[in-house]
Amino acid sequence: MSSAQHCGKFRDTILSDLGDVPISATQKYRVLIIRDSVTGEVVTSAQRWWRESREHEWVVGKGFKLDKQQSRELAFLLLEASSKLDNYTQN
Repeated sequence: MSSAQHCGKFRDTILSDLGDVPISATQKYRVLIIRDSVTGEVVTSAQRWWRESREHEWVVGKGFKLDKQQSRELAFLLLEASSKLDNYTQN
């Protein structure tokens, strides 16, 4: 499947679609393994996707392209943050 980001168009090569996290009917976070169309590197893509309405196609938004080490470090920090969220929420 081929589709770099440019004006909402996704042109990187998707190697693996790991899944998405819905935000709303028109927004989601999507995690992919891609081949970057500019550098040729295989990286993790963690980006927000959006669409005008349920009838429209998904369009890539802002996010991150992470190499292997960056992916591991960010995953560790996100897990740590999620485990500490209860310390900051009021019941």
